[in-house]
Amino acid sequence: MAEIAGRIPLDRDPLEYLRDVGLTVVPSSASTLLRAGRAWVNYTRTRPAGLICAACGAETQARCNRCEAPISVRQRVLPDFLVGAHALEQADRLLTRDKNLYRTYFPDLELV
Repeated sequence: MAEIAGRIPLDRDPLEYLRDVGLTVVPSSASTLLRAGRAWVNYTRTRPAGLICAACGAETQARCNRCEAPISVRQRVLPDFLVGAHALEQADRLLTRDKNLYRTYFPDLELV
């Protein structure tokens, strides 16, 4: 719900609005949360040190303007993995623009 909250009219009850557009809020199960946590750990152990292009997956480097040291950022956050695990276990597909992430860590998830 957090990802679509900005699209819900402020004068509407969020749960009523979701019901009206045909969506149901389903809480995550313990097994979903465990799956998300395991995928997150796998990601943190294998993520590259550099920056990753979200469109093609290519790794690149950014450097500090002052000292030229390489700059890296955390590319993914735990909620990305909560979304993937929830969609895999408690929905029938995931609508996303970030297919590379979900194909990598949730290969059985149907992506739209």
